[in-house]
Amino acid sequence: MTTTKPRAAIAVTYEAWAQEYLRSLPPEHSMEARGQATQRKITMESVDLVSARRPDFHVFNEMLVQYPVPGQKRPGHMVPDNMVVLSKEPLEAESSFNLPLEPARPFWVLEYVSKNNKRKDYDDNFDNYKKELKVPYYLTFYPDNQELTLYRL
Repeated sequence: MTTTKPRAAIAVTYEAWAQEYLRSLPPEHSMEARGQATQRKITMESVDLVSARRPDFHVFNEMLVQYPVPGQKRPGHMVPDNMVVLSKEPLEAESSFNLPLEPARPFWVLEYVSKNNKRKDYDDNFDNYKKELKVPYYLTFYPDNQELTLYRL
């Protein structure tokens, strides 16, 4: 996508794509295993403590991230379970985090992995976070065995 369009027009286009993406999701997409829900609550309460002390620490939960893909009209998209963006500038993200419109990229993303949840391919996610989003840190958490792994990409 070229940046010759006015910023407001780009925002409207990305919002339309976000709404189209959300309408395309099957109902089971929003289902979450109990272990994942419990860990999400623990994670959010923990990162809220950091947010309270650092105004540049922005936390998102299940936020659609849209990003330009060279040679394609429509953006690529990912939905990390949790995401942190470090930025002293205000973020515009409402219904989606649109990279061309934001002052900073995601700093880290966290995915909860459950043996009962096969809707995501975590190997593909790893590659997309590394190559497409260029996220510096990727975390995976396996609630079933309480295993947290941090990858520096």
